[in-house]
This record gives sequence, structure tokens and C-alpha cells, in this order.
Amino acid sequence: MADRLRKINRDSIGETGARSAKRPPIQFGSYHSSIRDDLAAFMQLNRCVRQASEILLQYPRVQMLASAAAMIPAEVADRLMRYQTTLERQLSRSIGELLEINKLRPVQ
Repeated sequence: MADRLRKINRDSIGETGARSAKRPPIQFGSYHSSIRDDLAAFMQLNRCVRQASEILLQYPRVQMLASAAAMIPAEVADRLMRYQTTLERQLSRSIGELLEINKLRPVQ
């Protein structure tokens, strides 16, 4: 952006740095492409701002859902712990049985 401003300034005052009475003609092609690039960058920034505002609007709802998911009732947590203990015992028994079966199998 700063380079474009320097170029526009250099075009308007000339290479010597002194303003002349007659301004050079504007080159619409380069001016148009410069504006088009700046407009595209501005539009992309505008899209990002809109998306960020949508995220900000949804944040309280997401925060509420996350806190609700983290705070389960005590009876549910107790039941889940009992299920986990039961599954761990069954897994341990199954591993023990598998090791006993492997001991009985003849070595080849």
C-alpha cells in the first residue's frame, strides 16, 4: 500500500520532486488495477469481520453447552465409574484367560 502511495505521489509531482504546473495524465489502467486490488483486499477483510462477528454471537451458547457437558450429575458420574470398573475387571479376567490358554498351547 505504501509503495502504491509513493508511486501515485511520484506520478503527480514527477521524478524531480517539484510540482509542475501541468500534471501528467492519469493512467487509468494502472489506477484501475490498483483500486481493484485494494477493493478485493477490503472485501476479504470485510468477510473476515463478518465471520468473526458471527462467531462472537455464537460464543455464549457454545460456552453454556461446554459447561453443561462438564457438569454431569453425581449419580450419572457414579454410574459411569461403576461401568468403567466392571469393564476393567472383565478385561483383566479375559487377558488372564488368554495368557493361560497360550501356556497350554504346544510350542511349534
